Amino acid sequence: MNETAKRVLDGRVLKVYRSDKADAPVVYSVDFMENGKGILKTCWELGAPAFHLVTISHIHWDEDLSPWLSGPVVSKEDHFTGGADAFLRWILDEAMPYTEGVLGNPPAPHVLCGYSMAGLFAMYAAYQTDRFDAFVSASGSLWYPQFFRFATETELASAPKAIYLSIGDKESNTKNRDLQLTVGFTKDLADIYAARGLNVKHELNPGNHYRSAGLRLAKGVTWALQQV
Repeated sequence: MNETAKRVLDGRVLKVYRSDKADAPVVYSVDFMENGKGILKTCWELGAPAFHLVTISHIHWDEDLSPWLSGPVVSKEDHFTGGADAFLRWILDEAMPYTEGVLGNPPAPHVLCGYSMAGLFAMYAAYQTDRFDAFVSASGSLWYPQFFRFATETELASAPKAIYLSIGDKESNTKNRDLQLTVGFTKDLADIYAARGLNVKHELNPGNHYRSAGLRLAKGVTWALQQV
């Protein structure tokens, strides 16, 4: 698999890595820093099925991925302006048509994945669109103010074929009261989805938020691809 296309759209960078299998699933990965080759390598090592990979990077991290306006939580530099709806529309209206043109209108399934705030965004997107068949939230920022309540009181846009939620076992070891909720929220949300009859996997990884990020994401992608 090689990078087959790169395009800058509205300042965001899209990279498309084409699989040799034309009808393979398409994985959309929202990245803080583009790491397509690393994702592919780790997924191959884990035995993932063939897939096309699309990475979306050079985004406004806090602004594009926050579901609604919030004050700072992690640091004074947080800038949560609630741009997730607009960013999701951009993915659906700009990124996906471009990708499908490059790949020749690939069929479903489609997987949306992300780490940290991008993992939060992936799960928020599950409530807003039925265009994806699986969602991967690796060490997702499910501590985001009011998100757990939103996620438990709101219906998903459709019943996805797979939802993957992971977290590090030390991510709640902090003085920050919001971040202390992360491990519990992740497990509780997985339990709620399971009780609703959804195909969900919860995984508790060793370490804090910054340990083995690439591996955590690849584990989620590999499992989701095996479900779709």
